[in-house]
Amino acid sequence: MTKSRQYKVQQGLVKVLKLQVRPENVEDGRSIQEKMELMKILHDVEINTEKKHGLTLTNHPVPNSYLYQGDIVLNLAQAQALKDISSGRQKRKLIANLAERWQLPIQYSLDTRYTSDERQFVEQALQAWEQVTCITFKEVNYSYGISIDDPIVQFVRGEGCWSSVGRNSSTTQKVSIGSGCFMVGVIAHEIGHVIGFWHEQSRPDRDNHVIINFDNVQYGNAGNFQVQSWQNVDNKDIPYDVGSIMHYGSMAYTREGKRTIETRDPLLQHTIGQREAMSFYDIKLANLAYCQAICDPKLLKSECLHDGYQNPKDCRRCRCPDGLTGPYCEQVALSYRAKCGGVVNVSSDLKYIETPSFPGEYNAGVMCNWLLRAPVGSNIYLHLRDDFVQYQQCANTETEVCRDYIEVKYYNNLAGTGARFCCSKKPKGIIRSHGNTMLVLFRSLGNGTLGFRASVSTESCGGCAAATPPSQKSCLKRVSYSCAKTWKRKAIKQCSWWTDKCGYSM
Repeated sequence: MTKSRQYKVQQGLVKVLKLQVRPENVEDGRSIQEKMELMKILHDVEINTEKKHGLTLTNHPVPNSYLYQGDIVLNLAQAQALKDISSGRQKRKLIANLAERWQLPIQYSLDTRYTSDERQFVEQALQAWEQVTCITFKEVNYSYGISIDDPIVQFVRGEGCWSSVGRNSSTTQKVSIGSGCFMVGVIAHEIGHVIGFWHEQSRPDRDNHVIINFDNVQYGNAGNFQVQSWQNVDNKDIPYDVGSIMHYGSMAYTREGKRTIETRDPLLQHTIGQREAMSFYDIKLANLAYCQAICDPKLLKSECLHDGYQNPKDCRRCRCPDGLTGPYCEQVALSYRAKCGGVVNVSSDLKYIETPSFPGEYNAGVMCNWLLRAPVGSNIYLHLRDDFVQYQQCANTETEVCRDYIEVKYYNNLAGTGARFCCSKKPKGIIRSHGNTMLVLFRSLGNGTLGFRASVSTESCGGCAAATPPSQKSCLKRVSYSCAKTWKRKAIKQCSWWTDKCGYSM
């Protein structure tokens, strides 16, 4: 049984709660009575979550937070569904997705209190979604009292950043972009909620990918880590993505500065929480949700590779993961603003990849892409040498999300966001690919004082190949890792007196 751990109310609790946006300051058109009803449901979610994880909060305060997970305005159906899930009593019938879709184009209006610069930030975030999806937005002049036929997203200069998930109104639906929110990535995150996205760590399969350290969560906020149910969400079979713009950072709702979210793969720890741009899978989910009727599948003459898919902006081509290109995602993408990248055929002899002018400075806006390939049956080993990826804003802390970074995609699926490293966040030891390919990216948003240099090599070990068994050579040395893919049968090759090259063969 889980040992009950007793929370103690501390003086810091009052300070924590004051940091949250108070319900009366969330101008979403609901009465205070309606807000109190929803807050009571969220309070029940909190109690249920604490009980589920063996937490007991003495002198439990009623949370004064009206926003779920810090930036979501729930409707009553969504809140009740969360309560049912947290209590384990959700009905076993299939229900509709609780995040309704919009008709395109999505009409919107901008608060007249925005400055020209603030208005530009919102418009750039809208354009960021438009450039990579079929979703379109249309600005309309709107003020209260005007009769409208279609619902409108009303961007207001409220307190904090918040939105509803999906379409929740037949008239106007407010999105607050207030002080502290004027960054394109932050606004793009809120627009993600508008079009129907929940936070990534709310997915039902969350615990397969990250660990929630409930002991490190602020008092009264465990309910913000309640997962959704597959009955309530439609992820279109998109894999969990630690690099999603919708994912919490590692210190979300932390108390005493300790991590609340840890990735099960330690190398991915500094990938979560980024607010720079939508990930490949963020974009794919939006396109699958809104754009599937646009293209005739027959226009695509071949299958997309690496989890690419038919591009609704160009139906004769695939939309490819970051770092890959070509009609069917069969090529490494060209680098930008620097001579770097390309295809590297890796062997047992050490080779090196590095940023331009290493160990010198690098410029802003550089994009380098290396596709590493090794013989079938081999794994690629990447070792980051010396200090790397330094820039003026490096905090050298364990929790900072990288601004400029090297990203290593070492899983068999090259589409998901890889492990990102910068500043003091250097991986311990060597990174090994799961298969015989690896994709390495370098991205810089600003100027930096030091890029990176990495050695790459390969080694073959029997049992890890995807080739036919007779073509696999026997192991030449012992390895300490488990193969990503093992053969179904083994044969022992006896050692000869003149050689030590023996072991398992196929």
